[in-house]
Amino acid sequence: DDPPKDVLLRLLAAQGTASGGTRSYAIPCVAAYVMGLALTFIALKLNVGGQRGQPALLYLVPSTLGVVSFEAIRRGEWRGLWS
Repeated sequence: DDPPKDVLLRLLAAQGTASGGTRSYAIPCVAAYVMGLALTFIALKLNVGGQRGQPALLYLVPSTLGVVSFEAIRRGEWRGLWS
């Protein structure tokens, strides 16, 4: 499975329920996914780290989880989001 896609689907299913709000984590997550995908293509084009391994995992997962974590902490919903 694709971890960033799974994160996005979970966020869409639970949007706003962490603190009873209506704000979605989906838009920041999609933006981070696009940024991580662009970084992946740049790294592949520049041959950063060679062609071995999973370069998408080096850029997509940290970008999506990083942005979602930052937003949850900023909104004060960290515990509610991961419970």
